[in-house]
Amino acid sequence: MMNKLFLDTNVVMDTMEYGREHSTYSSLILGFCNVFNLCISVQTFSDIAYIVRKEYSGKRVKHKFEILMNHCTVLTMLATDFARALQSKCPDMEDAMQISCAETTNCDAIITANKKHFSAYTDIPVYTPKEFIEALQAAQ
Repeated sequence: MMNKLFLDTNVVMDTMEYGREHSTYSSLILGFCNVFNLCISVQTFSDIAYIVRKEYSGKRVKHKFEILMNHCTVLTMLATDFARALQSKCPDMEDAMQISCAETTNCDAIITANKKHFSAYTDIPVYTPKEFIEALQAAQ
């Protein structure tokens, strides 16, 4: 049974910016915070802060982060996670770091909009936000 879900940075971005390709499904997943242990790496927060720094005020970013902190478990990244990511064959370093964090913390699934950089580099099941919601619906 899947309980501990790792949310990739792009899924978290989807919950902040409506109109992105997966925003509806990503927001639905965030709504399951009382059903699943939704996990985000601490790296995601710094990545998002950097990405949106010119578009959003610091106050707005902090408000969004506070909401996420109330709904998700924030996972730390250790030097050993980074070292393992450096050894990964994943071509995207940020994704390799996310995978390492998810594996170290024993997540049951990874939710990402970018399956190609995840599925081939981890044994953890990987879903897009839409696939995960559809799997939940099919299980009912």
